[in-house]
Order: sequence, then structure tokens, then C-alpha cells
Amino acid sequence: MPQEAIITIAAVMGGLVVILGGIMSIYKVARRIDEALAVDDLGRTVSDRMSRVEYQLYRNGGSSLADEVSETHRIATETATQVQIMKDILLTLIGQAPESAPARRRKPRAATSFALKTFDKED
Repeated sequence: MPQEAIITIAAVMGGLVVILGGIMSIYKVARRIDEALAVDDLGRTVSDRMSRVEYQLYRNGGSSLADEVSETHRIATETATQVQIMKDILLTLIGQAPESAPARRRKPRAATSFALKTFDKED
């Protein structure tokens, strides 16, 4: 009988440990979710923080990220145009015709069977 009592007590204690471990895991997950969705250190909620991010995605007259990207694109296009004009002027001054489009490089041709036959006959 004492051996059965020890086994029963061990089984009950093992069950309690498993149950407490599960409760602790659930508590940790719930706490992380609460921290993520709750108010941050500055007193802002998730919706407040998301509205600030969303504000940056749409043009609003100069202060959003979308406005900055558009302005950077405009400046880059303008600079590329000016560089092309300066290049054309310099090429004209040194006597070369300006290129309207970059020249394409041709792939070298492989030796044809005719060329190989010709070289074989010379030997």
C-alpha cells in the first residue's frame, strides 16, 4: 500500500507541474499580446501609432515619405537630363557626334563550320 500511495502522489504532483507549466505559457503569451496592444511608454495606443505610419504613406503637400520619394525622383530625372545635355555639348565641342542612345555591344560570333574548313585546308 505505501508503494501505491507514493506512485499516486508522484502522479498527482507530475500532473500539477504540467498544468502549472501550461498556465505559465498561456500567461506569458497573453502578457506579450497585452504589451503589444496596450499603451506604450509615451501613452500612445496601437491605432495612434498606426495612424502615424499611415500618414507617411500618402501625399500631403511635402511632409510625408511619399512626397519625399516623389521629390527625389523628380530631382534625379532632372539631373540625368542635365548630364545628358552637358555630355552632348562636350562631345560636339571635341568633334564627335553626340549619341542619342547608348551603343549596343555585339556578341562575338562563334567560328562557323565554313571558317573551320577554310583553316583546315591551309594546313
